Amino acid sequence: SYDIQGPLLGLLVHPPDALGRLAQALAGRLVHVLHPDEIDFDLRERARFEDPEGEGFLDVDPVATRAAYRRELAAFLDACRRRCVGAGARYALARSDRPVHEILAEALAPRGARTGAWA
Repeated sequence: SYDIQGPLLGLLVHPPDALGRLAQALAGRLVHVLHPDEIDFDLRERARFEDPEGEGFLDVDPVATRAAYRRELAAFLDACRRRCVGAGARYALARSDRPVHEILAEALAPRGARTGAWA
């Protein structure tokens, strides 16, 4: 059986400080979807990252910045998880290369039966 209470999923696009209010509004489960490249940051050559809002760009040497990027991402994801859990919502990080049906099955499983990244 599944324990569905409140909205099923919310996509995390908000800064961590706003997640407490978002989690309370959703009163359910939040799935933070990231592309594997965002998680692994496994680029081998210099790259130019453009601001999607047209604010500029940043040239990056990924080898020189990989460790710092991963530390910052880990801290950001931990802050997201803590804000959501603190507000009573369940939080999971999902890679966009995972099948959606697996993520949904985990989201719908009863709390004690959950596996994977659900907090």
